[in-house]
Amino acid sequence: MPARPALVGAIAGVLGGARRVHLFQRVADAASNPARYGQTWQLESFFGLSDKDLGPVDAVLPALARDPDVAAVNDSRMDVAHAGSGSRAISLYTRAPVDRSIEVVLTSGRLPATASEVALAPTPAADVGARIGSRVDFVGSRAAGRP
Repeated sequence: MPARPALVGAIAGVLGGARRVHLFQRVADAASNPARYGQTWQLESFFGLSDKDLGPVDAVLPALARDPDVAAVNDSRMDVAHAGSGSRAISLYTRAPVDRSIEVVLTSGRLPATASEVALAPTPAADVGARIGSRVDFVGSRAAGRP
């Protein structure tokens, strides 16, 4: 039996096993640290639709924020706007901490400081040709604007 093919096969097997162990370590790290993939919360609740609260939001959110087992609560509102020449649909969220702020993971740039600013995820930003500090036209169901 030739030695070279056996040696190459053994090396490939060891490298494949090492890569698999490394992958499992990264998956375990992401599972125990959701911030690694941008998610910093563990629970999401639905309280309304189309500007109508379907539950006692003003009572529930402060009660959750007072719970010692809860790190932070955000009264997030979500809507969809269209941006760029291709009219890409982009989900937009508000950041409205009830008590303490939820940690936000950014790959670059900073959090919006005014109502006329947005932070875009890398893929939607690339889709509309946006860079840090650039201006993007957004069109929603109620109005158009340029943050």
